[in-house]
Amino acid sequence: MCNSCGPRLTRQDVLRAALALAVVPLLHRIPVHAAAPAPESIEVSEIAPGVFVHQGRYEMQSPENRGDMANAGFVVGSDAVAVIDTLGSVKVGRELRNAIRAVTNKPIRYVINTHMHPDHVFGNAAFKEDAPAFVANHKLARGLASRADRYLATNKRMLGDDVFAGIEVILPTLAVQDTMSLDLGGRALLLETQRTALPTTTSPSPTRRPAPCSSAIFSSPCMCRRSTDLLLAGSR
Repeated sequence: MCNSCGPRLTRQDVLRAALALAVVPLLHRIPVHAAAPAPESIEVSEIAPGVFVHQGRYEMQSPENRGDMANAGFVVGSDAVAVIDTLGSVKVGRELRNAIRAVTNKPIRYVINTHMHPDHVFGNAAFKEDAPAFVANHKLARGLASRADRYLATNKRMLGDDVFAGIEVILPTLAVQDTMSLDLGGRALLLETQRTALPTTTSPSPTRRPAPCSSAIFSSPCMCRRSTDLLLAGSR
């Protein structure tokens, strides 16, 4: 290539361009407002009015990430707040709570666990002082209780004593049998239990009905494999 043709493209330039092209089609679909994290809090983004999400790292739990390796979120109504999953330790659970308090002082009425994996439920204890209802699929309590000792031992080993401090298994206090609607004031959350899906990648998600006027949908990442999961849709 002659010098007059301009600078040569490197492999890194090509990869960056490909990544940009892959992301562009998504930008008009998901308007995201990234809020600056408050002190001792995790970063959250407002993807719809009153709907906030946090994206964890794609890693195994470790002392370095403190169990922040899953997605979580919260929804703010005119009367109350619902938290969707609490991450993998009390430390990051508290930082999620601080992020909520940086947005609103409304009471945290519900803590919803989409499924029973430790990276989604081990931050529950950070919300005990709010006295919320802990909400989950009606099968989750039995499944989590039967695995509690193994989950606790494994995560203590992987997180280390300092990060593991304060973690406890908190079972649901409000069980969803089929569907349930939670009123946050001017905003309702529809919770729907999920059946075990057939073992095929071509099966659709096992939802039974669409949620009208949904501004966001939260689903368990395991909803095609387990019958202890929940699907959430929010409407205004």
